[in-house]
Amino acid sequence: MVFWHLTGYGIGMCWDVTIYKFPGDVENVAELNDDFKLTALAPRTQVVESLKQLFPEADVSDLSWLVVDHKEFKIEISTGHAESCLGLTLHVSGEECPLKEVIKIAQYFGARAFDMTAYQFLDRMNDPASGFEQWRKYIHRPHRGAAASAEN
Repeated sequence: MVFWHLTGYGIGMCWDVTIYKFPGDVENVAELNDDFKLTALAPRTQVVESLKQLFPEADVSDLSWLVVDHKEFKIEISTGHAESCLGLTLHVSGEECPLKEVIKIAQYFGARAFDMTAYQFLDRMNDPASGFEQWRKYIHRPHRGAAASAEN
């Protein structure tokens, strides 16, 4: 199976994490057999209801795009449009890493979180927040154009 959403991502406007039911003994996605098939987390409506229980304050007005908006972070959760939800994509931003919340989502569904920045499973990383921190450094880096503009 081709995991198109697990390739081609770089560091962008958020820290991206995907959540799927990957086998627990797999160290990285390259180890997955060609015939590996994802198991659904649950029907999408049930996934949304579960996320609403985990995060009662979440905006669930769009079942395909839930938003958990806290003072220090924001998690936008894409559930897709299919009736059966194979996985979740989390777009995380903010000042503090909501690692505990990301792990809570994965564990609730008996799934694993995969860091798109570090291209590793969070449960196999020495520092699971390092992808978030790498993203934060990237977005707060000085821009070359800003220095040149200030001089003129």
